[in-house]
Amino acid sequence: MSPRRRPTRPQDLRSHRWLGVETLRAFGHRSRLKQMGYDSIDVGGKPVVG
Repeated sequence: MSPRRRPTRPQDLRSHRWLGVETLRAFGHRSRLKQMGYDSIDVGGKPVVG
């Protein structure tokens, strides 16, 4: 039996480091996503791939 994995918290996701913090770099990432038509609901608390 494989060991049980703990649930992934949003803070553990790479996308949280890119989008979830209040830094100028994260602001740039969020603004690019909004330019492409994505909303905060689309990327909040979920892993962002690609």
